[in-house]
Amino acid sequence: MPTFLRVTTLNQRQIGRKYGAMSETRPVMDNDWFRDGYRTPLFREARHALRVSEASARKYAKLYRADALTITVIMSDGADNDSGRITAPRVSHRVSKMLESGQHIVVGCGVSDGQTDFRAMFRSMGIPDRLIMVLERDAEAMYDGMSRLGQFSAASTAGMEAFSLSMTMGVGPSSVP
Repeated sequence: MPTFLRVTTLNQRQIGRKYGAMSETRPVMDNDWFRDGYRTPLFREARHALRVSEASARKYAKLYRADALTITVIMSDGADNDSGRITAPRVSHRVSKMLESGQHIVVGCGVSDGQTDFRAMFRSMGIPDRLIMVLERDAEAMYDGMSRLGQFSAASTAGMEAFSLSMTMGVGPSSVP
């Protein structure tokens, strides 16, 4: 039976480009990355992306009668400041449910702004430490981090056993402690 993998970040940048996305999430603002001074509806958009991942997995599992595995990378350059009534505990409930299924990996990736405790923020969203990366805000660190995410994603596609091992082992070290 074939296995399908979805890897898409909140702003539609795909990691591990040789794997097509089952569906796309909408951009948070536009396709520019990491611009200071803008609103960050992190919890709202993360919840939306997770819903899309779950729905895509159900659709493809039914359509192809196969396991549908997802990796959703939630990437941010700052703390949430524009999600309205959507809170971290609401996102955490969905993340926990997805991780418990064994068919979804949710990665939190923060790009350091010098202020935000990304580990605490992603933990509050239900993402375990092993699936959290925090990168320095420079081109080399971001390139290395994206490369590691691509390698992580690629390693996860060898089948259910590899996917489970990736979920257990996590994404590896961050460039920011």
